[in-house]
Amino acid sequence: MPKPRFENIGIGTRVSIKADTYIQNMIDVPLHFHPEYEIVFVLKGRGKLYVSGAETDFCEGQLFFIGGNVAHLFEDENIRTGKQAPSKVVVIQFTEKLFERLWDLPEFDQIRYFLSQISRGIKVEDVASESELVLSMVAAEGIDKFNKLITLLDHIIKCKKYSFIGNEQFISDVKNAAAIRLQKLNLFITVNYSRDITIDQAAHLLRIQKSSLCRFLKKETGKTFSEHVNDFRVRQACKMLRESSKNIAEVCYASGFNNQAYFYRQFKKIIKQSPMDYRLKRKIRA
Repeated sequence: MPKPRFENIGIGTRVSIKADTYIQNMIDVPLHFHPEYEIVFVLKGRGKLYVSGAETDFCEGQLFFIGGNVAHLFEDENIRTGKQAPSKVVVIQFTEKLFERLWDLPEFDQIRYFLSQISRGIKVEDVASESELVLSMVAAEGIDKFNKLITLLDHIIKCKKYSFIGNEQFISDVKNAAAIRLQKLNLFITVNYSRDITIDQAAHLLRIQKSSLCRFLKKETGKTFSEHVNDFRVRQACKMLRESSKNIAEVCYASGFNNQAYFYRQFKKIIKQSPMDYRLKRKIRA
């Protein structure tokens, strides 16, 4: 299993809960982790989920809960078969601090305990009664989205129809100094990827020498600084190609590249296909 990489979810200071529907021919998210808790509802598709040192099958109609800073990977069976059948999932992500001011309330005792256990990964087989609630969270905003999340957690806990995927002794603990440093760097890249980013700026941010930053990145990601930034920019380009109507040139510049030829080379190097081929195969369908 490859080393997990940090993923910046993009939840800002104005929202604490993110809910989106994703449709694509193959789920191609690598092994990764993020501080946010994650709920995944599988509407279409099947494959395997790797979490907390264990694996389980996933298929249509199942709901999964994954804790913050836990390495996980959804591997679509189409990755192995090469079929072009689309998969569809609803992904809900929320910050670990969302409920912290409510933990002292007795009404939140069960939710607090439930969330303390999901670093093992939780699988819910029968979600017929909760499916409409999950789907409605995509369009919900503000307090309505918050209330729906609490209601969903309350339903799952009361029905007691869930099972743990991993064993406690295998729980991945990536909350360490290296993860925090990488998180800080990736947040800086997330905010600034569309403009020029220099290694001097990054080293100054982390308060380390450029040579130390290079060694750190090579150890943690296997990449140089420029490769790490390019990888992030290409992933942003992929998102734009799937979800926006921008043409290839617009995507190139919007994702932080200032040379189209260089963008094409980096995209093909990282994604193994051209931007146009990627768009044709992965673009989200309404």
